[in-house]
Amino acid sequence: MQIFDYQIFKSQPINKIDSNYPIPTVLLEEVFFLKLISKDGIVGYGEPSPYIVDKKLFLNLFFDIIENYIINRKITTILQNLNKIKVNKSLIIYSNIITASLEQALNDILAKESSLPLYKFLNKKNLKKQNKISIYSSGG
Repeated sequence: MQIFDYQIFKSQPINKIDSNYPIPTVLLEEVFFLKLISKDGIVGYGEPSPYIVDKKLFLNLFFDIIENYIINRKITTILQNLNKIKVNKSLIIYSNIITASLEQALNDILAKESSLPLYKFLNKKNLKKQNKISIYSSGG
């Protein structure tokens, strides 16, 4: 299965939040999302880190990586070569953020293709032993 198209879109920043609880400041800014579309029409989503300082530089690198390493390539080949993408050392943090969101979107597509929820798709080997998957989360 190959990647046919993509979109990068952003959320609108939240102007005011009425809450008695601390709100991550990232919600007050725009957040980017990635949508990959396979040739079969299956859609996968990924979310880059919301903590991006230079958004213009980030987006230019994002477009460059997708156009040169993702479009019209097989998903299995992309996943095998994600860590081999070469960028300027000063951009390595953005490259890592982009790689993570690409991996999320590609695995989302593969899970949908195999008709499995993502957590089961990622945890196929251990499904007989347990019905859970370890995750990491950060609130900033």
